[in-house]
Amino acid sequence: MNRKTLDRGVRLDMLQADLDDVANWLDHRFPDNTVQLWVDFHYHQDDIKELAFVVTVSLSKTERRAVKSVVKTALYALGWKVEYDCVADVQSTAPNPFRNSSGHAQLRSVGRVEAALQLQRFVSVLD
Repeated sequence: MNRKTLDRGVRLDMLQADLDDVANWLDHRFPDNTVQLWVDFHYHQDDIKELAFVVTVSLSKTERRAVKSVVKTALYALGWKVEYDCVADVQSTAPNPFRNSSGHAQLRSVGRVEAALQLQRFVSVLD
């Protein structure tokens, strides 16, 4: 996992961009489901790609669990680690609701997440 130091603003910008890409990828992967996604992150940990909690909201509990699992896998592939140690000092963020600006942007998001997932699978085969 990447634990290099990041500037606070850079980290939040990276998180927002990654959430937007994962949300577009989710829309592509589950086109018939309406899923809301947001994450909680520790506001005192500005310098690493670590999240406190991933929340998904959908119609059924089964869907919620399935979607949460693939979201966590996608975020991990993009370099984020989910640590469930404490949720007392967290801040929430969600994908930009206006992220679906163009088909090209959506395709770029889907391609980026799929490439990260493929790389993660390839590296796990090598280990």
